[in-house]
Amino acid sequence: MTRRDPELRPIPLIGSRTEAELRAALVRSRDALRSDPEQGRLLDAVRTVCPTLRTACVLAVTPDQGEDLYLVLVDDTALISVELDRTDPEVEPIVEPLSLVDYARDLSRSGRIQLAVALDLARQDLERAP
Repeated sequence: MTRRDPELRPIPLIGSRTEAELRAALVRSRDALRSDPEQGRLLDAVRTVCPTLRTACVLAVTPDQGEDLYLVLVDDTALISVELDRTDPEVEPIVEPLSLVDYARDLSRSGRIQLAVALDLARQDLERAP
């Protein structure tokens, strides 16, 4: 029987162009969450399960027929799935915490690089935060 590893072990970053491009996109995502009024519903939804949120960035957005699905990394410890109704802002969002370890286990190499960059960015933000 094999033992399941409960730890998240992101791949090491090497300073590649791909990493730089991903970092720039994640910084834009983080900054939009902080300052774009249109992202307010998403941020409010995330705060329902992570009220002490200090930094966050959107890892993925999947538009669906009547809603948008977001995958948000919060700080460097939480992964949150949020479903927002696109047509009616009064509809309560569906918010679910996900296992970061389980999510990482199923990622492709490019997805693992994106997650490693996002975690690094979150850790830098947390170190700078008062």
